[in-house]
This record gives sequence, C-alpha cells and structure tokens, in this order.
Amino acid sequence: MAANGSVSVNFYDRRLACPTGSEASAAGLALDPKNPVNAGNYCINASIQFYTPQLAPKGNNIRLTLHSWDPQLNAPFRFCVCSPNATFIGDYFANITAGSFDYTTTVSTFDDGTNPAHYQQQVVARVSIP
Repeated sequence: MAANGSVSVNFYDRRLACPTGSEASAAGLALDPKNPVNAGNYCINASIQFYTPQLAPKGNNIRLTLHSWDPQLNAPFRFCVCSPNATFIGDYFANITAGSFDYTTTVSTFDDGTNPAHYQQQVVARVSIP
C-alpha cells in the first residue's frame, strides 16, 4: 500500500498479440518451435493496476514492459522436459512503493542488445502512483 492509501497489483499480461517484424526477432520468436509471431494469448508483458483504499480501480491497467517476450525461451520446466506446456515463468516478481512511485521487478527473455541468448532477465519499472 502506498503512502496515499493506493493499492497496486502487478501481473503478467498476455492480452497483446506477439510482436511481428524486428520486434519478433528481438523477442526470439523464431527460436520457439511454435513460432508464435502475432499469436494471441502467448507472449507476455507486465502490467499494473492501481486501486483506491476501498479497492475501486483507479484508471486502467498500465503496461510496465516496453517489449513483449516469449515465456517458453529458456524457461525451467516444472515437471519434466516431456511437458513443454508446463514451463515456469519465474517467481522473481516484486512490487514496492517509495514516495510517489511504484517500483516493480519482473522477468523477460527479450534481447535489447544485451541478452542474445534470451535468458530470463530482471526488468525493473517505475511508475508514478496516481
């Protein structure tokens, strides 16, 4: 809970279609056997929603990540490698407030030029608390 009483919830969001073009290349989609270019309900972003102290929504969801990413790339398997749909995104998920900002950490496999192997990397976002 923020100092002004706002409550925030951040979450992995699959509502956007997977990227196309150069964005799909940086997301590593060609490395996924399903080749999910432009696929719905597959690639991931992180989003946040703010609420009043009475839990009424404040505005709309805010996208936290700049790029969509493929959750199948370099994901650990929860059960066994025989079940490719049972991957684990990672529990490296945090949400904290400080002053008038909300800070979140999530993971991504997007290659921004520093992640050519598409490993799960931490992403930190900062947004103003409404």
